[in-house]
Amino acid sequence: MAKKTRKSQRPRAQRRPVPQTTFDRPVKAAAAPAQKEAAAATAYKRGQAVDFKQEYHYVLKDLRRLGIIAAVMLVVLVVLSLLLA
Repeated sequence: MAKKTRKSQRPRAQRRPVPQTTFDRPVKAAAAPAQKEAAAATAYKRGQAVDFKQEYHYVLKDLRRLGIIAAVMLVVLVVLSLLLA
């Protein structure tokens, strides 16, 4: 069995701080000016209302389709259980 070794930890002064990002302060990125403007236009500030129905319209379609498929599969299982029993 291999010998357990302890990795030496760097002192706190040498550790890199983890960048903290919030909605109030946009993340700095090296991007083209057009991309920066687009990102700034879609960024939301804390407390600003978001229309989830508009933002996630595709999720409702997927959930509806998933529900229909699940219901059809359940009906098929019930019918098969009645026919095979």
